[in-house]
Amino acid sequence: YHRGVNASKAGELEMKRRLIDIFDHLSLTAKARILERAEAYLEVELFERENKLNNNFGQSDNVSEEEATDKLL
Repeated sequence: YHRGVNASKAGELEMKRRLIDIFDHLSLTAKARILERAEAYLEVELFERENKLNNNFGQSDNVSEEEATDKLL
C-alpha cells in the first residue's frame, strides 16, 4: 500500500514539474489567461463544496470544519 501511495505522490510531483516547465515557456498573456481560469475554477469548486456542506449538515454551526471536510472525502 505504501509503495502505491509513494508512487502516486511521485507521479503527481512529476506532473507538476512538467506543468511548471510548460508554464515557464508561455507568454505573459497565456499565463494570465490560465491563472484567471484557475481562479474561476477554484471559486466554483469552493462554492460547490460549501453548498454540499450546507446540504449535508444544514446551516448548523455545531459541525467542526474537520468533520465537514471528512464528509466531503
